[in-house]
Amino acid sequence: MSQYFATSVAPSSSEKEVIAAICSELASTKSAFGNKDIILALLEKLETEEDTLLCNIYRRALETIIQPTPQEGF
Repeated sequence: MSQYFATSVAPSSSEKEVIAAICSELASTKSAFGNKDIILALLEKLETEEDTLLCNIYRRALETIIQPTPQEGF
């Protein structure tokens, strides 16, 4: 998760809040979780959300999570 905050592309506060909320939800149900769990949660939210603005925030948050970090060197 620390890699997320160290990425070169700065996500907006809305995206950070969504990711933080998902991490909090996952932490309450799992002892350990990773990016795959966050991605799955974001995909579930995208599939069920009807609010276009929220869907856009979820999409940008998803892009942020799946975007490679400089350390991964793609």
